[in-house]
Amino acid sequence: MQESGLRPMESYRYMITEAGGEDCIGHTIRDHLNYCNRLKMKPIEGGDAQAVINKLYQNMSDDLEFFFRVRVDGYGRVSSIFWRDSMMKEDYNIYGDVTIFDTTYRTNRFGALKKDASFKDAFQKCLSGCSSEEEFEKTWHEMITKYNLEKSEWFSRLYALKEKWETALNIDFF
Repeated sequence: MQESGLRPMESYRYMITEAGGEDCIGHTIRDHLNYCNRLKMKPIEGGDAQAVINKLYQNMSDDLEFFFRVRVDGYGRVSSIFWRDSMMKEDYNIYGDVTIFDTTYRTNRFGALKKDASFKDAFQKCLSGCSSEEEFEKTWHEMITKYNLEKSEWFSRLYALKEKWETALNIDFF
């Protein structure tokens, strides 16, 4: 069904209808979505970045405004990929904003902080809970000190970009 163009939820609903109900198909929606995801990932298992690059070239032939760059490290491994299609370009021209996907989020040493409820509260307050620059600076400094993040390159870079994401600092911008 996936090869014929049905999306995972559409194929799940179809299976429910054909089988006579959700109880009759033998798997849950989560199982179904996981299976569909594994099918999509199968061509690129084992670090086969060529499948991704082939897909990018295919998109480039379908969309004249499509653009991509692949960066490799010293060992020839893909370290980053940038792509933009015509709709993304139009959105950027209108809104002047981008979205970045950090695929290392589960592998970095801050996965542990993510589970800490008090850190999450402090970080959330830094993101959007401060009503003034002074409150943000105080909250940020307390969080960085409490969690020993003074030498963290990632948090330093994040702080350097604070005007772009901290709501108290960009309250005048949409």
